[in-house]
Amino acid sequence: MAKPIGRTAVVIGAGIGGLSAAAAVSEFFSQVIVLERDELPDHPAPRPSVAQGRHPHLLLVGGLRALEQLFPGFGDDLAAAGAVRYQVGIDIRIERPEFHPYPQRDFGLHSYAMSRPLIEFVARRRAAQLSNVTLRFDGTLMFAAALTRLAAREPETHKLMTEVQHFLRSSDAYREPALMQRIKAEMASA
Repeated sequence: MAKPIGRTAVVIGAGIGGLSAAAAVSEFFSQVIVLERDELPDHPAPRPSVAQGRHPHLLLVGGLRALEQLFPGFGDDLAAAGAVRYQVGIDIRIERPEFHPYPQRDFGLHSYAMSRPLIEFVARRRAAQLSNVTLRFDGTLMFAAALTRLAAREPETHKLMTEVQHFLRSSDAYREPALMQRIKAEMASA
């Protein structure tokens, strides 16, 4: 472990960026806590808050190299989990309107194609193997996200945010049933 710069680091979000950040700071903190608003599945599955979660994904060579630095053997783990290895410049053809297809060349590089849930699952599994990293579902984040969406849509944004600030300071946060119903409905629709 490198010289610690702090006792606890908190990372918000267990997507690719959050898991990578957790791995990157894990050698500088005694404890790293990753908070996620979605419940994390124990298999590759789309999550409600990931907009492109159902789209196919390619991991570019630079991304693979970065993830390999954080999680040695990451590419092998992807392949073992079902990702498809591809040769850069050979296996994928790039075409643009008004251009002839780009020539295919073997650059001697490879990477992987997979779903977003698969790459997140492998990264999540590897981050969880780090002894000082803890992944935690936090419904408070879902509540905050739903409240932010409501505030952006409703004309009484300022009033709503003022009410929320009051809620966060007092123990009787749930005395406004109409507001709580709207927030719960927003959480359910996410």
